[in-house]
Amino acid sequence: MTTGVQALADQFKRLELHAARGGREVRRVLLDVIDPQARSELFTTEHMLVALQTEINALLPALPPYAPPFRSMNDLLVGLEHSMAAGVGAAQAFAGLQKAAGQQAGADPQQVAEQAAQNLLAYLPACASLYTHTLSETVLNVIRVLHRMGRVAQVFVTESRPNLDGRQTAQRLAAEGVRTCLTVDAAMPAAIRGADLMLTGAEAIDAGGHVVGKVGAFPAAVFCRLHGKPVFVVADSNKLFPLPLDRLPFTPIPAGDLYPDCAADEQWLPFGSYFDVTPGEYIHRYVTESGVLPIEEISRLAGGLPVSPWLKAKFGL
Repeated sequence: MTTGVQALADQFKRLELHAARGGREVRRVLLDVIDPQARSELFTTEHMLVALQTEINALLPALPPYAPPFRSMNDLLVGLEHSMAAGVGAAQAFAGLQKAAGQQAGADPQQVAEQAAQNLLAYLPACASLYTHTLSETVLNVIRVLHRMGRVAQVFVTESRPNLDGRQTAQRLAAEGVRTCLTVDAAMPAAIRGADLMLTGAEAIDAGGHVVGKVGAFPAAVFCRLHGKPVFVVADSNKLFPLPLDRLPFTPIPAGDLYPDCAADEQWLPFGSYFDVTPGEYIHRYVTESGVLPIEEISRLAGGLPVSPWLKAKFGL
């Protein structure tokens, strides 16, 4: 494992990189790995592909269930696999990867939020009460835009243990003048009863419309169905994942996060993950930069993504 990949793996293990930034960093670091080979006449495209596969093998165990890093790895693999099959040389293949990486940089987050907010207007009451869970920069930006439009009456937020990132959402919204109500996770049903709908982000969305989110998103969606409140997933298309989500690794919650003052002689075992999966049947619509999409369109888009045969085999498919 190269130094750059090791440092990246350590950051993922500490959950220091969110999904979008993680995808950008994976692409940057892996391109750095094969850059010297692309500059040398001693190496072929096949050598580059083997080097890339070696580093991805080392990185995979450290990754949380985020779609963008896997998408970045997959795009590089597919690009090199196609170049090798076409007999393209190393330098030319690398130039193609760099060009594609520039095109995949993604839209400006604020522009995505502006468009998503506009797309949501038809689904909102005149002045909506919203429920959200955890911290999603995309959801946060959309709520800010809707608030500036005068379309948000209040936002209900649950604290989102164990790292309390829901509290961060509440603090940031309240600081910007949004009427914000914060409560504990166990009071989720009451918060949802007071809202018109739920807005939530996503780490990954597969072809079944199933959504990886911060743990607690799934029970929130269940309570939303119980109380007749629609669930909208707000995410850009880079969160689409072409493989079943059950193939992704789910980061466990360490004992120290569950109980920071844990004594050395504690006998219980930590259980659970930072993430859960909400089945597509609980999602009303998916809000992307392309519009407000039904599950059928999400299935078509995610299912149509190309997948590296090598990476597919790594996931046992």
